Amino acid sequence: PLVRDDNGGKQIAVRAAFQPSAGLLFGVSAARAEFVSRVVRDALPPGATPHMTQSGLGADLEYSRDHWLVRVEGILSSWRLPTVAAPLLDTPLRALGITAEGQYKVRPGFYLAGRADHIGFSSIRGTLFGGRPTPWDVPVTRLEVGGGYYVRQNVLAKLAYQHNWRDNVRDRRTRFVAAQLSYWF
Repeated sequence: PLVRDDNGGKQIAVRAAFQPSAGLLFGVSAARAEFVSRVVRDALPPGATPHMTQSGLGADLEYSRDHWLVRVEGILSSWRLPTVAAPLLDTPLRALGITAEGQYKVRPGFYLAGRADHIGFSSIRGTLFGGRPTPWDVPVTRLEVGGGYYVRQNVLAKLAYQHNWRDNVRDRRTRFVAAQLSYWF
């Protein structure tokens, strides 16, 4: 988050949604913008390619009926980086995130929820790992379950358990238990 623009670039973002029936919603979205600051861009050597944009494509689905609410969303994000010396990053870096979540209202004021997420990354070639294609960041898969109770109309108590799986790192599995009390006015 910035208070002032640091690259002079423009952003375009669009979203369209279609609701064929009550409780069912399909959506698509797209965005493109420069993301590298003017200071970094000015520090690049002459001849460096000026491709420094981030693009995103998304699709989502939401369905609600009775006490159920289910959402599924996918986002493909792509970064064009400047090529300086070698064409190692001449192709864009990509990340694909997918989320599926559901909520069931057990009774007024009390709900149970669950979510599954995965984010994967495109591969790059470099001097490490014998030049083999390697993801540019560590893929993560996450599963979360929990519930919430409205103590009052403006006070929500939540409890959740989260389990994360990561490839190629020392701590491949992490687990968290979280409690939260939200108050708004």
